[in-house]
Amino acid sequence: MAKGERPEEFDPSGTNEFQENLERVIGEDAPGKLEINIETDDSPSILKISDDSMQEQDDELPVIDTSCIFEDEIPQEQEVDDEVLEIISSQLASQVGDGYPEEQELKKRGKLPVWVLPAAVTLSCIGLVLFLLCGTKAGRNFLLAHGIGKIFGDNTTYEPGDVTLPPDASATPSGLPELTEPAAPTILPDVSVSPVPSDGAAPSAEPTPAKPEEQTLFHFLLLGLDEDEEEKSTDLIMLLSIDTAGGSVKLTTVLRDLFVNLPGIGDDKICTAYTRGGITLVYQALEDSLGLRPDGYLLFTYDGFRALIDRLGGVSMTLTAKEADYLNKTDYISQPENRTLVVGDNHLNGDQALGYCRIRHVGTAQNEYNDIGRTARCRRFIEALYTQSMDKNLGELYQNLKQCFALLTTDITGDECTSYLEKFLNMKKAEFSYFRIPAEGSYTTSIIRGKSTLVADLVQNRLLWKEFLFPEREESEEQLPAE
Repeated sequence: MAKGERPEEFDPSGTNEFQENLERVIGEDAPGKLEINIETDDSPSILKISDDSMQEQDDELPVIDTSCIFEDEIPQEQEVDDEVLEIISSQLASQVGDGYPEEQELKKRGKLPVWVLPAAVTLSCIGLVLFLLCGTKAGRNFLLAHGIGKIFGDNTTYEPGDVTLPPDASATPSGLPELTEPAAPTILPDVSVSPVPSDGAAPSAEPTPAKPEEQTLFHFLLLGLDEDEEEKSTDLIMLLSIDTAGGSVKLTTVLRDLFVNLPGIGDDKICTAYTRGGITLVYQALEDSLGLRPDGYLLFTYDGFRALIDRLGGVSMTLTAKEADYLNKTDYISQPENRTLVVGDNHLNGDQALGYCRIRHVGTAQNEYNDIGRTARCRRFIEALYTQSMDKNLGELYQNLKQCFALLTTDITGDECTSYLEKFLNMKKAEFSYFRIPAEGSYTTSIIRGKSTLVADLVQNRLLWKEFLFPEREESEEQLPAE
């Protein structure tokens, strides 16, 4: 504020003290020149009353001289600094300026942006899909099937077989019945009759083609290749049949010494088929002798088997005194430090498990010997492995899949594996049943070309195997009324 400048809002006449001083001055008989101090809330002022004006106008009120108000008599420390006022003004302006955008922002918040509703709907749909995939059994099985199928396809060794049979092996040997799934009772096709034309021509009947039945029984071939011997052979030949409709798993063991026809080569033990012609010859031998071509195969070596069981954490089995003693004294267990088995319960590692599955010269607890006893142990081992794997944490199993699948050779693709798993994972806990080819009482033991072989009645074995695979359907056919 400049010196002598009077603010418009200052009016000293409105105070009580001013009025009292004014009355006191008026009441004086001979007012001289008076000076009256007036204290206001803002600053002190000095009011001068001139005696000259009182003499000229005796009947009028004295003239008040206020020219000295806010003159130099005001103490310097009481003046308001201009810089302070400017700072206060600028702060007030900034507060007013800042408050306005905030008020406008609050008004804008009252209305939702256009993209909010579509985004909320999209997120809700995503949440629903995630719940269906992760929160339901069918959803989890879907994720497992696709995840495992992807890992399977990326890590297994793919080795497909040639489906073409040699010219001399294309026909089924005379007298062997076809091993196919029994046909359902004949159903007459629907016949749709078109309206009678106006010209009187006969209506045409067009039969509706029957819808093909969905496959519910799948067969997979398991092969265990012994590479330790000079003449490599598949010691383990097992067919895994999974019935998705009945919820059952059926294991059929084909004894390694079964004497069969190898198409294009001649008669020999079936265990030599893989080394002499690969998986193609194995498929041909099975189809030629047993009437069944598997949907796929899984092959592992002995070294791969050891690593596979170790990766899965081992398997618990119960051993007899003779089995434990035999394994501890022979090289069926390759590492001497692993020959520590006892009678009763044992948790077998990969090396010990392979030795157990190879025992032939010691009977089982059910008095099964030779190749029959060996395959019986393999079946029990696979069932124990399945049961103990189902009790494991899915996270633990998933971590080991990549290493386990790398040990396998197969002709099943990743997409096919996914398709199979989508069917199998929705099954209830499977019930296991077993069959052996050749069946008891259907074969004789012979020495052919210096080798111990099993010569079987293949016709009888096919019929028995068919009854094992399709028991309910065989019973339903027997109950059909005779025509």
